[in-house]
Amino acid sequence: MDFSSLGTQPTDSRDAGGCIQYTLPIPNVEVEDFLRSLFLLLPIGSELSVADPTGECWLEAKKTAQGHEIKRGCHGAHGTWQTANFEQTLSWLAPGFLAATKNLQITRFAIIDIPKGK
Repeated sequence: MDFSSLGTQPTDSRDAGGCIQYTLPIPNVEVEDFLRSLFLLLPIGSELSVADPTGECWLEAKKTAQGHEIKRGCHGAHGTWQTANFEQTLSWLAPGFLAATKNLQITRFAIIDIPKGK
């Protein structure tokens, strides 16, 4: 998958069974515009994870045929997917992306899982 329109490229990709998992550095750009562009680029079935600003968990979002779902996953506690609209999904992920651009102690990359064949 080509992420060049976002001004960044994956630093790593791996086969994760039913999907290809990408590690995408978070660029120092306007967070809302970046997230909006990223989510529009991703195919249905994709999942996006970014470190929670606490550094303890992950903020996760999934693009589905029906819309979007969000959850907070913490060290073995995978959380429950909740339905969200596009704006709620962007708002859910934004704190993690913003923290990553401002704080070197926060993970500065996102994990993206894209179903194979998409």
